[in-house]
Amino acid sequence: MPLGHIIMPSGNLFNVFDPEPDDFRIDDIAHKLAAIPRFGGSCDPWYSVAQHSVYASFMVKQNRMAALLHDGTEAYLLDFVRPIKVTFPPYEELEASLGCKLALSFGLPVNAFEDDEIKLVDDRLMALEASVMIRNPQTVYAWVGVPDGSLYDIDPNFTGWTPKDAKAMFLQRFHELRVGDA
Repeated sequence: MPLGHIIMPSGNLFNVFDPEPDDFRIDDIAHKLAAIPRFGGSCDPWYSVAQHSVYASFMVKQNRMAALLHDGTEAYLLDFVRPIKVTFPPYEELEASLGCKLALSFGLPVNAFEDDEIKLVDDRLMALEASVMIRNPQTVYAWVGVPDGSLYDIDPNFTGWTPKDAKAMFLQRFHELRVGDA
């Protein structure tokens, strides 16, 4: 296998260092994000990056497609937890480069994932998720710089979606946004 290539669920090879626009496939992204747990797997119940992304797309007022795809690079690079990610500049550089290419491949502006509203929702959603699914959420609140997870209401009977359901919901949301050009 050529250096820098990974095999995607579709069976296609993906060059993480120099992908072509057509190499980004929404089915691959949905499948992988549904299989990747948030918080490095520390959630109880199971909670995927795909579910997080769907929620983010509903919580922003603008740029909903960018919010849905804001963690799309994790389908290719996996989800490094924030304390590790910020101490590893080569990963951040690769993620930023791949993010620009991913955005363009879906018709978004090159800097779509740098949107201030998306970043704010992402941080607040992280705090909310922690308040429901992490045993000691205060550690996450300190990461994010928010006092608590009460910034958004959440159903007290919250459950994580299965990977199969998360993939289906992610794809459904993608197609809704594509049709609505949101």
